[in-house]
Amino acid sequence: MELRADSIFVDSTSTISAVGAGYQTLLCDNGAGPNATAGGRGDCEVFDSGGGGVHFGRGGQGTKDCNGLCGSNNATCEFPAEFEEACGGGLNAGGNARLAGCTNGAGADPGERQCDGSDPTSGLPFFHSIYEPEFGAGGGDKGCYDGFGGDNTSGPGGGRIVLAAVNAGLTGTISIDGTITTEGRRGCGTVNDSAGGGAGGSLLIAADTVTIGATANVSSAGGLGGDTQQDDVCGPLGFQQNGACDDCGGGGGGGGGIITVLSGVSASIEDEAVFNVNGGLGGVCTICRGEAGGGAGELQISGAFVGEICDGYDNDFDDLIDEGFAPLTCDDMTLAACAGGFVPTRAARTTTRRTTQARFSAPSTTQVWAISIFAPPQVAMSASTTPAAVGHQGVEQMLWWALAPTSISTSCG
Repeated sequence: MELRADSIFVDSTSTISAVGAGYQTLLCDNGAGPNATAGGRGDCEVFDSGGGGVHFGRGGQGTKDCNGLCGSNNATCEFPAEFEEACGGGLNAGGNARLAGCTNGAGADPGERQCDGSDPTSGLPFFHSIYEPEFGAGGGDKGCYDGFGGDNTSGPGGGRIVLAAVNAGLTGTISIDGTITTEGRRGCGTVNDSAGGGAGGSLLIAADTVTIGATANVSSAGGLGGDTQQDDVCGPLGFQQNGACDDCGGGGGGGGGIITVLSGVSASIEDEAVFNVNGGLGGVCTICRGEAGGGAGELQISGAFVGEICDGYDNDFDDLIDEGFAPLTCDDMTLAACAGGFVPTRAARTTTRRTTQARFSAPSTTQVWAISIFAPPQVAMSASTTPAAVGHQGVEQMLWWALAPTSISTSCG
């Protein structure tokens, strides 16, 4: 969701929510995401519990049943032995049958357990520009070792919310006293196993002036790893057999997402305001609460928002990309100041020749002297040497070697 206006106000009774509106996981499958490694592993790729989805934060690994097969005591969980494992399986190419994996077949254990936590089931974090429409990845569906459930128990990832109040007069304002959330949804459970939570999504707040009040709650946290205790979110799902807690709350928690606050002047943020990019806990069973939790995401706050920059994105929310940059006139050439998201480079030899000729002097043979290169303005490189050792020509060659691969020009200075 993207909301643009000259003034945006979210009062203390209001909520803007994209909880669980990101990548959705299919029944009996790994978590969905922007690539094959972002979602948590699920279904017959794991024994009991799906892994957590990821975003900027990693997902939680989930746990196997703590039944003594990987530990010495079936009354508690022992780590890393009883962290969940990824052991192949999943759906076949036709999507109508399961491949051999973490399934017990006729009841005998397949002997695939590594019992060392070395084969993670959580997704791998992914990163992107804050201006990209990207979301949290989903958690993996419940495992199938104890049988197949007919419901999708996985937690989908959080969606994306953009609030933008910027204009040419620099009078755009955003004030937040209420709740804005792109959290991942929690995983659920059925039969005797549970699923991974979804990762937090993306939340971008950009205005000429941003004010965050004391009652504000801004969250892009990961979803709780699925435990099979019944609750309002999971509805009829989530009832574990006999109320036992043998798989530690099971599913891995979702990783945290990203929150970015951009203000043209220093944002006004009350101390009591809450920002949350935490990863979700790995279930709530008391024998090992939080062991399978997801990792924290990223919070960015800047009071130096300048609008459009050369990066290939629409930074000032006017549906135009990389616009408004005056062309560069360099010697006898006129260049676009921004092309395809990149600033054009200028010939390093021209830059080097101008600065070295202008700065050379004739110091004594014992004086250590420095030549500083300040063209282009964004590149400041210096080198110190003794003239008796290398002479002027030696310094010029050294500076040319240093500048050649890195000299980037945004002006013709």
